[in-house]
Amino acid sequence: AAGAAAGATVTGAVTAAAVATDSGGRDGTAVDGTLAKKLKLLKPTRVALDGGVLRVAAACFEGLPAEKRLKLVTAVLKADAAYFDQIEALTPDEDQGS
Repeated sequence: AAGAAAGATVTGAVTAAAVATDSGGRDGTAVDGTLAKKLKLLKPTRVALDGGVLRVAAACFEGLPAEKRLKLVTAVLKADAAYFDQIEALTPDEDQGS
């Protein structure tokens, strides 16, 4: 599948470059083109899918409390946020520690 080729599978991490590409559908196995375009607005350093958990690392989260970060991600994703059981928004430094 295109998602597997782009490294966007559920078990793999999606790099910022891969986020810019169309990599599959909303079957839970890949970040699709629509979601990728929306997430690209945050200029992520990393986007990862782990089961139903979406992890987004971006510098725009610096200095923001967790609830504001979540609001920012859900505002960007809009109704598509419902596809995830949990959304984690991290700064690049926090992402390095996880």
